[in-house]
Amino acid sequence: MNSADSLQWSSVFLEGGDALSFAQGQFSQNIDEETRATLLLQPSGEVMSAGWIHGVAEEIEYVIPSPLVESTVQRIQRFLLRVDVSLRVNDSHSGPFATVGQLFDSEWPGVEELRRNLPPHSFGASFVAASVSFAKGCFTGQELVGRADARGATMPWRFATGRCRDLDSLTADIQRSGPEGPQGVTSWCDGPHGVQWRAIVHRTWEPTDPGVELHFRA
Repeated sequence: MNSADSLQWSSVFLEGGDALSFAQGQFSQNIDEETRATLLLQPSGEVMSAGWIHGVAEEIEYVIPSPLVESTVQRIQRFLLRVDVSLRVNDSHSGPFATVGQLFDSEWPGVEELRRNLPPHSFGASFVAASVSFAKGCFTGQELVGRADARGATMPWRFATGRCRDLDSLTADIQRSGPEGPQGVTSWCDGPHGVQWRAIVHRTWEPTDPGVELHFRA
């Protein structure tokens, strides 16, 4: 497959007197002592990274897959203007998923899916419900995400999962549907009932091979 057999996690710490107020304005989830799923968005509303956050007062911890650390830190630093906040990164010994198999079973997007610069609703309404609070106040990227949620917008590109017998045929089939864009198989692993795959597909795509199992996260 195109990623490691186990996932590596890192913790991005936001520290300082303004850490909590700054983080509340950057992350999509309300932040307190309870660990919750959250998103860090681009100002235009696309997902930069998705992880788990908690903290109080002067220290906030954001746990994400290690390959996303560099781009995440760069994104946060763009907004560190005249605030008492510093960033620190530590490798984490554990995360919410220990193996790629667990990640696949969860239907939570991984590194390769998150790198496709998609809006949160492309990953399903339940993904948005789990990671976004529309009652917490303003955060970067909120306006476009809130508008899509209020309108029940259908995203042109969607996160899909399933099983198949031949990845090359599946990839070619996916790329034949819709305009040029981010579509294609993003990750895969061997499962007990065939190859488990994940992909970004155009909303008009339907498999032509009857042996392909397709599922969209609700």
